[in-house]
Amino acid sequence: MEPSAARIDFYVLAAPGASSRLHFACRLTEKAYGMDTNVYAHTSSPGQADQLDQLLWTFRDGSFVPHERLVPDRKQARAPIRIGTPEVYSAEGEFLINLCDVVPTFFSATVESPRSWQPTKPREKPDANASANIVN
Repeated sequence: MEPSAARIDFYVLAAPGASSRLHFACRLTEKAYGMDTNVYAHTSSPGQADQLDQLLWTFRDGSFVPHERLVPDRKQARAPIRIGTPEVYSAEGEFLINLCDVVPTFFSATVESPRSWQPTKPREKPDANASANIVN
């Protein structure tokens, strides 16, 4: 049986900045958790990982997103949502949220050549309440 191809979705946010990216990551993480999907959030630094960790507890009243930071001395994560950095990461999980400016070294996917790619009609801005497209 052939492994399934990775699906990659890119999101263009209406508001620029790190805060907007982190808030969107929280909403996307909450949606994935609600769909019983394990998530790995890959941050660019320990500081950004701390910010995401705190924000996942407070971004929305009534929200509960069980998560944990990956640390060097504890390799086994127990929570369905894991937060890591380039120094301490997990290549496991069904859903990767990459908050770095580069593709993580542990991620591999077959991507079409840029020459064969054709731009498509711009999508509508995502609604915060809309369902996320998550594929196992």
